[in-house]
Amino acid sequence: MNENAAVGNLVNKPKFVERTPEERAEWARRFCESGLSLRKFSIQHGLHWHALWRWVKTREKALKREKELLEAQIVEFTEIKMQASESAADWAGEIAFPDGRVLRFSKEVPASTIEQLLRVC
Repeated sequence: MNENAAVGNLVNKPKFVERTPEERAEWARRFCESGLSLRKFSIQHGLHWHALWRWVKTREKALKREKELLEAQIVEFTEIKMQASESAADWAGEIAFPDGRVLRFSKEVPASTIEQLLRVC
């Protein structure tokens, strides 16, 4: 009787299959979208629940890293108060940005202000 129980456990137990990182990420994504518990999803798809848990944790870490990288790329601007120039056509310098923005400097702008702008840009 114990032999039958042991054989039954071996039949129901998922076999170890080496997965590529892409396959692991795909299984983790599918699990997260399924709404099932870890154990139910594992049983339905013949996966070891602990392996799936590790894949999900790896996916979460990767998503967190991607989010941190994106947040690090966000540019913060600092407002620098300047006095209005009397003559609009009295420009002494200009910086053209790749996105089409143009920053023009009046000849009356102090060098310290230009330094501040260049540090921010």
